[in-house]
Amino acid sequence: MRFLPALLTAAALLVGVAAPASAALVSTTMNGVEIGSHHYNVTFWQEGNDTTFNQVFGTGFPGFIFTDETEAGDAAQIILNTANSTGFDVTPGSNTAGQNGFVLAFGSTADLYSAYTGWLDTPGNSFQGLFGPFNDQNRTASNVLSFAILERADVTPVPEPGSALLMGVALGAAALARRRRAA
Repeated sequence: MRFLPALLTAAALLVGVAAPASAALVSTTMNGVEIGSHHYNVTFWQEGNDTTFNQVFGTGFPGFIFTDETEAGDAAQIILNTANSTGFDVTPGSNTAGQNGFVLAFGSTADLYSAYTGWLDTPGNSFQGLFGPFNDQNRTASNVLSFAILERADVTPVPEPGSALLMGVALGAAALARRRRAA
């Protein structure tokens, strides 16, 4: 029985280590955007006036959901139309250029990414539209616009590894306590 507190403490420490670190990015989320036959929560991430691809996605290869430029362009247009119709601000952080828009990345190499850019109303200008694709953008180059990140809203979430680990440790501790009691 004296091992039970130590096991539970170890499990709590492991869960603390497994928790993801939060980034210092400003974000806003538009929920339930219908793209194709699925719904997505679209989060717009920006850090001040110089957000880079690597600040948002890291240095690895994020799992983009678009297989080609046409799909990415269609999705960017749907996001732009939804934001326009609801008055949603897709640029959550400060913005020196006074531009209200977002970047939807759809391709990536070790050093570059491709993107469509959706523009909303800008101060003194009523232009709204979609530009792109912009290919061969440097992953570390600054961008005053926010990055749009899509997450499926119609999918059942999978338990986090830390939660599964904690459950396994708790079940193991209970089995160990039962075994010691029986002995």
